[in-house]
Amino acid sequence: EGVGDARQLEQLVARAVANWAFRTYRRQPLIIPVIIDA
Repeated sequence: EGVGDARQLEQLVARAVANWAFRTYRRQPLIIPVIIDA
């Protein structure tokens, strides 16, 4: 799956981490992704 820009990458990462946290801890944390342009 290709990612076109930083915003799409942020959404993809946030969704993946939130899904993992829910499966692991049965909680729905607020995920705030921060992309640092190097």
